[in-house]
Amino acid sequence: MITEGQTNNTQFSGSAVFKEGKMVGKLNSEETRLSTILNESLNAEDMLTTFPDPFNEKYRITTRIMKKSKNKVKMNLKNGTPTIDVTIPLYIEVLSNHSMVNYAKNKEKRDYLKKYLDDRITSKFNNLVKRTQEEFKGQPFGWSLIGRKEFLTIPEYDNFDWVKTYPSMKVNISVEIKFGEFGRQSELPDLQEVRD
Repeated sequence: MITEGQTNNTQFSGSAVFKEGKMVGKLNSEETRLSTILNESLNAEDMLTTFPDPFNEKYRITTRIMKKSKNKVKMNLKNGTPTIDVTIPLYIEVLSNHSMVNYAKNKEKRDYLKKYLDDRITSKFNNLVKRTQEEFKGQPFGWSLIGRKEFLTIPEYDNFDWVKTYPSMKVNISVEIKFGEFGRQSELPDLQEVRD
């Protein structure tokens, strides 16, 4: 019997974390998306998400987050405490804005929004990295592949012992946010113009 038909694209939220062939934990959907952004070997697709509105906590702003270029990863693995500095370029479009703050025309409010999103997103990345260091004792970000280039020989890399060293590494995450569009509605409508 031959079966024919079409399949839908499937999206999964969350993921399992494996270390040396054994499952050591789970990541929720947000952590999975953050891991995808940090790992250059994975394709980070556009993500839709919401944040509390920094000008009115009663509302949320809806955003599309895109990563249009590669992360900048710098490592210092030989002198003192090993460090990894990661700069993540994010392109953010604000899709809905129920508090009606006009970000497109008000640079001061746009700068405030950028700082607010920067702090909030950076905190989420830092919490994920801390969790991978303390709970999983390993990282799903592909940094060990990048780190290999820091050593002249394979024995030198092997002696570094990435698995044992990663939990005590100093990891610095920063984001570079560029804004795209701020939605279509840029002015508060006149109540006389709005009808049921």
